[in-house]
Amino acid sequence: MKRKAVVVDRQRLIKMGADHASEDVAQEAAAAAARWQRDISVLAQYGLGAERLAAFQALIGEHLGLMAERSNAVATKLTTVKGRKQELSNAWMLVDQLHSLLLVPARSDQALADAVNAASPADNTELVASLDALAKLVEANVAKLPKELDIAALVGQARELSAALAAKPGELSLAKAAPVSDTEQLDELEGRLLLQLGDLNDAGRKAIRAGRLQARRSEYRLQFLVKKSRRQAEKSPEPSP
Repeated sequence: MKRKAVVVDRQRLIKMGADHASEDVAQEAAAAAARWQRDISVLAQYGLGAERLAAFQALIGEHLGLMAERSNAVATKLTTVKGRKQELSNAWMLVDQLHSLLLVPARSDQALADAVNAASPADNTELVASLDALAKLVEANVAKLPKELDIAALVGQARELSAALAAKPGELSLAKAAPVSDTEQLDELEGRLLLQLGDLNDAGRKAIRAGRLQARRSEYRLQFLVKKSRRQAEKSPEPSP
């Protein structure tokens, strides 16, 4: 059966690329490039000459580079998320500590009790304001707190944590978004490679049928991309190259 002529847009390329693991696409492309180089004198008659091969090899290089970049982005995300979680954990522990210190003096001071309650955070988004407010309350009521405690150190720690959290409010969301963006770029590039692989395999099989190319037809079929291996979710079926 002859391949149909179809218009392929970016979204279709992304869907095609998402069906396979990047490592498998890289392996398939490398094997195809070697086969293409070997049979180029015949394949050139089907529009797959030196210029197309050079473009394909450039795509392979771009693909390998983007794979490496994505690995770095994932590592950055893991580091950022881990660090951010630790900061949040430390902030909550300090809020609990400051809150406990203020509970006893608040029992005889309604204004202080109201201020402590108002400074208690409901979630992560209120931690910065809570740390600042509790630190001020601790400073203002230092005479009512246990003498053995280093209040200055606690207040300094609260302000340091507050400043750290306030300085990078979007860091976590940006770190999560980066690998998603890189994945789309990678999927699109792999879709482009798959299109070229389809052209190559189609031309090779036609040349074999015509008796122009002495090779096994099985050589001009996908060797490493038989199964979908990157996504578990269902994808729209795409024509096999």
